Amino acid sequence: MTSAELIKDIGANKHNVKMRLRLAVLDPIDSILNDGQVTKEFILEHRVNINEVHKTATSIMSFFSRKWYDSEEDSEEKKLASLRGNIKKTLDDIIPKIKNVIIPFYDTCYNNTQYFKQPLANNDTYNLIQDSRNDYLSICIALQSLEHDVNSGNITCTKVNLLEIIQKGLDKTPVAIVSYVNEFLMSQYYVNIDGDKFLNEVLLNIRSNIERHAFSATEQKKKLITEKKVVVSVDAEEKDFLVVSIQNNGTQFKGDSKQIFDYGYTSGKSGNEGKGMFSIRNAMKEIGGDAQFLSENGLVVYKLFIKK
Repeated sequence: MTSAELIKDIGANKHNVKMRLRLAVLDPIDSILNDGQVTKEFILEHRVNINEVHKTATSIMSFFSRKWYDSEEDSEEKKLASLRGNIKKTLDDIIPKIKNVIIPFYDTCYNNTQYFKQPLANNDTYNLIQDSRNDYLSICIALQSLEHDVNSGNITCTKVNLLEIIQKGLDKTPVAIVSYVNEFLMSQYYVNIDGDKFLNEVLLNIRSNIERHAFSATEQKKKLITEKKVVVSVDAEEKDFLVVSIQNNGTQFKGDSKQIFDYGYTSGKSGNEGKGMFSIRNAMKEIGGDAQFLSENGLVVYKLFIKK
């Protein structure tokens, strides 16, 4: 693998694992602080630990949200040295913080159900904590393998309920109201896909784009959350594919839509690295489907083509 290929590979791996990190590291503590599904007594009793975990989780996500080299003008050798330096920081600092600070606190939460409003099955905060405890070891393995994606090309397909996996990926976004067209019908669809890849590399990237681009502009922040909408629908009329449409009424895309799935393509002053849309289409193709992107008539639409 050439230096240029390795830089691209590390960049894509880092971006994709960042999406998984957010679910396992930051979302549970954000939910504890914001969703009102834990008791007030718990917040008071564990305030010090809560603040420590929130500070640690936020710093981890900040680290993974930064570019890991100074400039696109840097030489390949300088970029690669910087990337490897940050991988070393991940091994020496980030993984121990996940294992020794964040997960032990989530273990305490999980093992003390009296902290959570009942029933637990309907408690989103408790479910996020449960998912974090189940997923963090595989995420740490992915972090240890940033320089070489050990799962590249390894597709494991299982039967997945389409509505449930989409809800897991999108419903916790804090910036908009997510709704489903004909939700009962959607709940009847089962698809044979790599659920982890679809969730982590497609849906979480879409969620991130919605949060960072659709509703982050000043004029969008002035709107009530009830005015900011994400609408999900499924079209089963195509012969070979279910077509999932995820649309929002946020800021329109003003770049070149022909380049939007290209690795590294960015437009405007977004500060992003241009890897999210690349990951979305690449993952969809790996699981036998495809992705399209539209921005017109006041809507931004992601279309995902999933084999029936």
